[in-house]
Amino acid sequence: MPVSGPSYSLFELCENIKGVLRSTYTQTYWVRAEINTLNHYPASGHCYPDLVEKQNGSIVAQMRANLWKGDYQRINSTFLNVLKEPLRDGIKVLMLVEIQFHPVYGLSLHIQDMDPAFSLGDLEQEKQRCIQSLKEEGLFSKNRTLSKPWLPQRIALISDASSKGYGDFTKVLAEANKHWGYAFYFHLFPAVLQGERAVVTIQEQLQKIQKVKGHFDVVALVRGGGGEVGMACYNNLELNRALTTFPLPVLTGIGHASNLTVAEQIAWHNAITPTKLAEWLVQQFHNLSVPLQKCEDALAKKSIEVVSNARQELQHALRLLAATTRSRQIRHLANWQQAVQHLSSSARYLTKHHNNQLERNRQQMAQGMTVRIRTETLNLDQSLRQLNSRVKQTLANQHQTLDFLNSHVQHLSPEHVLKRGFSIVTQGGKPLNNTEDIHLNQHIEIRMFRGELSAQPIEINHSNEPL
Repeated sequence: MPVSGPSYSLFELCENIKGVLRSTYTQTYWVRAEINTLNHYPASGHCYPDLVEKQNGSIVAQMRANLWKGDYQRINSTFLNVLKEPLRDGIKVLMLVEIQFHPVYGLSLHIQDMDPAFSLGDLEQEKQRCIQSLKEEGLFSKNRTLSKPWLPQRIALISDASSKGYGDFTKVLAEANKHWGYAFYFHLFPAVLQGERAVVTIQEQLQKIQKVKGHFDVVALVRGGGGEVGMACYNNLELNRALTTFPLPVLTGIGHASNLTVAEQIAWHNAITPTKLAEWLVQQFHNLSVPLQKCEDALAKKSIEVVSNARQELQHALRLLAATTRSRQIRHLANWQQAVQHLSSSARYLTKHHNNQLERNRQQMAQGMTVRIRTETLNLDQSLRQLNSRVKQTLANQHQTLDFLNSHVQHLSPEHVLKRGFSIVTQGGKPLNNTEDIHLNQHIEIRMFRGELSAQPIEINHSNEPL
């Protein structure tokens, strides 16, 4: 095809386009876009962001940009102060840009400044969308409805072993064990604690913990040492859905933010720092151990008091028993002495009575003999023999009767009665001869030939038949 007009080199065309853009876009412009990739190079300090605009999830515009080291440091510092977030991938920004064209690198935007208020609003909207979604799904308060562990002692710890928060948290638990003997068991599930990788790694560790959830009482998400930088990941919907539906209570100690992240709001318990969270766990031990210690002290004091009172009551009972025993011994001894005296007096009386009777009989016999002598002279010898015989027999009979009575009196004495196996039973000092006079659950005293004993009746047979 023949050339019908002037021709240009590629460089000339690029220079022409550059001139047109420079003459047309003579000022700076505020442009809204999303940083798809920041492309920060630490060695030079420069950034080459890829900017995009999305509609319904699809990219409808894309352009390259540059952010020189000085501007990056200034803008990033502003973002950290205002948003508590650094410049990063995925953040929406409002930029003050200058349109540039280079023959080699093509069209680009030179970023001179950014408005953190725009990004702050976008981050807050993301946070509110997350809260609204969880509430609509009925999940916002789900983890807080779990029952409180009796004593949260076994801890699944999601953190970074190199972070200051991890060190502060474990130090408090170690000091509690040293000072009070509180034994905590924790296992570290390492994760990235800020930035986009935090969402993925924390979810991965939650999945691991769920497989062994029977070994733990709670899950603790601990982060510290980074101030309030990189907290936006804790507003992520997927991460918070995993936290609030977790089957164990989730505890958080992830920073000093006054404006709580969604993760902190849905947690079963939130502490402002890892140290405060560890102190809360220690306080749960205090809440249990202090009442237990008070109970132990009260029990020991009460035990000493009960033992002391029982000892005093026992000593009083022993003194009362000794006094009662002596009193009863004296009373029974007096009764026995009185009985012996009565028996002796009776025996003497009977003996004297029979002697008197014998004497009267003798006198009567003498008178009879005189009469008989006068009247029966012829039978004197026979009567005398008969009289002698009768007198001897009478005397023998009287002596035998006297001996029998004397023997009977001796056998009726208390010593002989007890010696034959009988005993004297009393209750309350009163001699007993009838079962109806016996009271259950009251001691009875049994006097034997040798010694005494005390017993307590447990059953009474009022019939004449043996038990």
